[in-house]
Amino acid sequence: MRRRVVISAAVILLLALAFTSVALAATNKYSFNDVVIDDQTVEITASVKDNNKGKYTQCTYFSDDYLTFLGEYAEPVAAGATAEEVLAFCVEHFDERTS
Repeated sequence: MRRRVVISAAVILLLALAFTSVALAATNKYSFNDVVIDDQTVEITASVKDNNKGKYTQCTYFSDDYLTFLGEYAEPVAAGATAEEVLAFCVEHFDERTS
């Protein structure tokens, strides 16, 4: 009986760890302040999802100090693994944003 409880507890622990690591790795969020694009200072928030359901990146643009929403750009790709790659992706697609 004790052996059954120990095995069940171990299985539950392993499943919990697996789901926790997947959930933690699924979405990364970034904030980039005072980014200069075409002589305009903007703020960018970005979300990158890369999990077993797929990949998705969304960049949201605001005027300086988040005063005005300037639009957003989204694409079903993972923009990158580092903040620098995500920033470059968002800056590259700034002119393609929708409002």
